[in-house]
Amino acid sequence: NKLGNPEREEKVNMELRAARERSGKTQAQVAKEASISDAQYQNIEYGKCEPNVRTAIRIADALGIKSYKGFTKLFR
Repeated sequence: NKLGNPEREEKVNMELRAARERSGKTQAQVAKEASISDAQYQNIEYGKCEPNVRTAIRIADALGIKSYKGFTKLFR
């Protein structure tokens, strides 16, 4: 489902991309580690859709984000 708020979409996009770049991983690597398709990860990173909780946790794990604060910074 689409986030529906352009400002929130941009924030999620920027936070997720920054976290991925800090991790040194490509979109494809994060997608593989999170057990989702490359296209699904791209749509999440670009703010075109919102992941379910399970997928969000797997993405955070793939990016090495272990804290609640780090997690909520990505997906809030």
